[in-house]
Amino acid sequence: MAVFPIAPVTSIEPYGNGRLHRTYRVGTTDGYYILQRLSPTIDPLVFGNVHRVTAHMARKGLRTSTIVKTRNGNLAHRDEVSGTLWRLMTFITGTTIENNPTTRQAASAARFLARFHAALTDYDGQLVPLSHFHDGAYIFGRLREALAAYRYRDGYAAWRSIAECIFTLAEERAERFGDWPTRMCHGDPKINNFRFDERGDDAIALIDLDTVGCYPLPLELGDMLRSFCARRIDKGSMTVREDVWHAAFGAYRMAAVVSDEEMDAVPDGFVLVTLELAARYCIDAYEGGVFVLDTVRYASHYEKGVTRARELITLVEDYLQKESVFSATHIVPEARRGCALSPRGRRWGGS
Repeated sequence: MAVFPIAPVTSIEPYGNGRLHRTYRVGTTDGYYILQRLSPTIDPLVFGNVHRVTAHMARKGLRTSTIVKTRNGNLAHRDEVSGTLWRLMTFITGTTIENNPTTRQAASAARFLARFHAALTDYDGQLVPLSHFHDGAYIFGRLREALAAYRYRDGYAAWRSIAECIFTLAEERAERFGDWPTRMCHGDPKINNFRFDERGDDAIALIDLDTVGCYPLPLELGDMLRSFCARRIDKGSMTVREDVWHAAFGAYRMAAVVSDEEMDAVPDGFVLVTLELAARYCIDAYEGGVFVLDTVRYASHYEKGVTRARELITLVEDYLQKESVFSATHIVPEARRGCALSPRGRRWGGS
């Protein structure tokens, strides 16, 4: 901790349940910080994205966690022995909702996401793209390569059935989804990337901006709904919460001025982004190293990968069984308010 210009440290404890990084809350005599042991898969160039975008957000009056530079002025510290990257962030006092938000919490987070999107419409700073992030064509292609590469590994038959199910479900939706203009988005608007007030009622900030970039809005909102609405029934099975879907979808639509076409494509975005994540877990089952292994719940990367992929497939299947219920979310266009979003950048399936 000596490399960071902060007050004397009084405590360090594990914090949160991130999928990629090991996160700790650091107590000092002057307050708290967030320390992250960063995944080796992260491109250090994105630290500049975080630094520039959080400065832009501050000018817009939006709260977020910002990078604390090292004493040498670097955005992260690399350990000379292990090569591990460590990053220190400011801490936002409040509450984190790990899963199963209430309808009020989901609506509040969706409205905050609309504010976040609107605040970034005039961002004109440098933005280093994440390689193949939300690039469905690449991710599903990698899964197809894995089908051939791991055919002699233990557990392959069960793993292959999951992979083939992902392809079957994704094929029709990918063709129907087509191409969409991209917008400045968060990239990972899951519920535990929102900070809520201390009562846990209202969203007050968005954190974890490593994924900020230009993506199709239907994918961004589909990913929001995936996180907000998923309810785990048991290990390996999930269902979609209809009340939370309607609350979040309606709140975002009322808070942001976007096209009907984009909002109509959100259900397809939900299916594709959920299957995209399932494919990533499926690949990680054999390759490991991307997602943090929770050794309390899973004995191996293989167990975690196939379990999480299977859960996400059941989430999609549950949605498809009652798709007409979700398509009933309609808001009168004249009743909408908020800031318009500006399209920019690449389309889905690019790199």
